[in-house]
Amino acid sequence: MAIMEDSTSARPIERLVRQKQTGLFFKSPSEWTPDRSAARHFEDLLSVFEVCYDYSLQGVQLILKDLMADFEIALDLDTP
Repeated sequence: MAIMEDSTSARPIERLVRQKQTGLFFKSPSEWTPDRSAARHFEDLLSVFEVCYDYSLQGVQLILKDLMADFEIALDLDTP
């Protein structure tokens, strides 16, 4: 699992893409999983946006989780 540290806060941040309707996590363009540990963990926000744009993902959220504080936020993402 690739967990990267945010350079401004030096805290481990987990970045995932999740379907809003199903709650499944992005693993590959043709595969979604209910298991967040099996999902693709993105190294940075640019990678998240590139995948969403490249595969025209709709109805998805960016999940940001601060692993030290066990805090999670979901942000809706939609590509044009």
